[in-house]
Amino acid sequence: MKNFAIETAQQAGEILKKYYHQELEINTKSSDIDLVTQADSNVRCNL
Repeated sequence: MKNFAIETAQQAGEILKKYYHQELEINTKSSDIDLVTQADSNVRCNL
């Protein structure tokens, strides 16, 4: 289980690095303070 968590975090990090220093579109989910970016969505869809 520990290895799965580590591998998942590493995969998420690789995806997120692609968005580093880029301007991100920020949207909301369930409320105006519940923010999500395309980077967040991409990680969620790919893991």
